[in-house]
Amino acid sequence: MDCKEMILSDDFYNILLDYPSDLADNALEGIPHCVQQLEDGYFVLYVDSRETEPLNLMNYRYAYIPKCYALLSPEQLQGAQMAALAGAYEESGISAVQRPPLSLSGEGILIGFVDTGVRYRLQEFVREDGESKILSVWDQTLQSGDAPAGFLYGTEITGEMIREELGRAGRGEEEATGHRDESGHGTQMASVALRAAPGAQIVMVKCRQIKPYLRRFYGIAQDAPAYGEDDIMAGITYLERVAQQQNRPLVICITMGTNMGDHRGNSLLNRYMERIGERRLRCVVVGGGNEGNFGHHYKGNVELAEEMRYEDVEIRVGENVSGFSLELWGNIPYNFSIALRAPDGELAERIPIRYGQERRVRFVFGGTLVYVSYVYVERNTGAQLIFVRFTDPSPGVWTLRVYAEGEPGVAEYHIWLPVETFLEKPTYFLRPDPYFTMTEPAYFATGIGNTYYDWEDGSFALGSGRGEEMSRENGPALSVAGVDVATVSGNVTGSGVSASLMAGAAALFMEWAIIRQGDPLLGSVEVRNYFIRGAVRTADDAYPNPVWGYGKMNIEGVFRELIEEI
Repeated sequence: MDCKEMILSDDFYNILLDYPSDLADNALEGIPHCVQQLEDGYFVLYVDSRETEPLNLMNYRYAYIPKCYALLSPEQLQGAQMAALAGAYEESGISAVQRPPLSLSGEGILIGFVDTGVRYRLQEFVREDGESKILSVWDQTLQSGDAPAGFLYGTEITGEMIREELGRAGRGEEEATGHRDESGHGTQMASVALRAAPGAQIVMVKCRQIKPYLRRFYGIAQDAPAYGEDDIMAGITYLERVAQQQNRPLVICITMGTNMGDHRGNSLLNRYMERIGERRLRCVVVGGGNEGNFGHHYKGNVELAEEMRYEDVEIRVGENVSGFSLELWGNIPYNFSIALRAPDGELAERIPIRYGQERRVRFVFGGTLVYVSYVYVERNTGAQLIFVRFTDPSPGVWTLRVYAEGEPGVAEYHIWLPVETFLEKPTYFLRPDPYFTMTEPAYFATGIGNTYYDWEDGSFALGSGRGEEMSRENGPALSVAGVDVATVSGNVTGSGVSASLMAGAAALFMEWAIIRQGDPLLGSVEVRNYFIRGAVRTADDAYPNPVWGYGKMNIEGVFRELIEEI
């Protein structure tokens, strides 16, 4: 079996690594495996699951098991409602800077997406001279052609191939290369960015979906689009390599998110994006998700004197849910442990902390099986993690009793349920906290994580994620118009379109700064801070805050600030 077959095989685990691949080779001598190298010391190991240890947090570190990401504007289509074509673009100041005297279009800038592909034959993506606005596509799901240089799977659709196809008669939606965007999500996101920056070019990665073993492990609904952290990181590596080959500035737009992780920017994907955000001629934009109103975050505080204390957390589980997982992140130096009560009252007493073991709890009457893993010090965060997996959970209200012990004080912890699209039926906390609901990987300092609002009335969108309450660091940079945004196939609402709009605005600004030499060496942090300076703020709010960040994105305001400075 060659490496490509291993990568594609459902029998092989995908494991993320941040240490030299030769160490993995030595440890796995005699076991079928191969390694895909990414950038900055990251690797993906593919290893035969039939000849290695079972997948759990005891055999594989939490950080190395790929997290799973959902699309950020899922199933939000509202038909061909094109009445307000320019609404969000006018509100964001984009239309103003497209007009003279600035006449910005994003010329010379690349905008990269890791998404569901792009229908590049649509007129929306073809210039008046017949050239494509799509520079290239890496389709990770298509195996009929050549993979990009340095990659071991998928098919690269080059600009030359796209030009040849556009030259044929009968332009429509079907691509002769075999590439498809079945859901249309990537096509819509790309169209928003190009309406904002029509002179830019798109580089698209069609991300493959996760393997069945990860769906089983995390309890993700079988019909939910879900994408692996490893493939997303590979996609970002491709975007970066294309930009290097072209010697052009790049905006990376991430329109996927997850509730997995500590929500402080410590995942391997976050760390990789941080490094790219530190480079010149780069800008990283990430949507903060649509989890603000689903009840999937709980903030707990256990007040300790000297003895162990506990707090009860109630979770309502819907009917016919086959499984789901949750993550409890506890602040050091306290120790946390849990007990469980089923809806019928059956109790699993406090599960003692046994590091290095995965505990199995069988509920006799309801038939629910629960796996509990305690991670004393999680590798990337230093925090304690309790990872809980439910299989065939009984419907009704479950009680998670959270015990804390340690020195006198307040033991704080956070629990996250999966994003809504990963759940088969509504499952939520009865007493949720709406803050800290921005999805990963929007928590990072070198890029632009954003919430979204309704451009028509200026109100914050209830579905938008929010940052951490009472924190200046774990929150959005900006809020961006994200309700009823016009795309190539109708108006769309969600975090994905707000991020795409932000990416288009960033491309406009990078044209002025880099191509026109306004600030030719700027990078992601500088772009972020320019936009913060130009944001729209009200006198009634203190900034930054977990809802609006530093205010509403407005690129016209950025240039007004520059004029005042000059």
